[in-house]
Amino acid sequence: MQHSCNKELEFYRERKWLVDRPDVLELDIGLSEAKTFRTGVLRKLARRGVHGVKLVISDAYGGTKALVAMVMTASWQGCRVHFMRSVLAHAGRSGPRP
Repeated sequence: MQHSCNKELEFYRERKWLVDRPDVLELDIGLSEAKTFRTGVLRKLARRGVHGVKLVISDAYGGTKALVAMVMTASWQGCRVHFMRSVLAHAGRSGPRP
């Protein structure tokens, strides 16, 4: 499975749009969303000299907020897309339909 992740990551890293986007600091694909993977990504950014980060926006997967505060000393905000998906998943199907 690791090979598959590396192949997918290389596909995205080869894209010029990623290189020309200063707002995309890092792209990593892990085997899971484990704390060790997320901590590694944040520490890699810190080692590369990324500093002065004021806000990190991500999904709300376990512990991300605490990791961001610990490694980047930045504030955290949940991703609006993930938030809306969660709301809609819990809303049910009753009600008016278009």
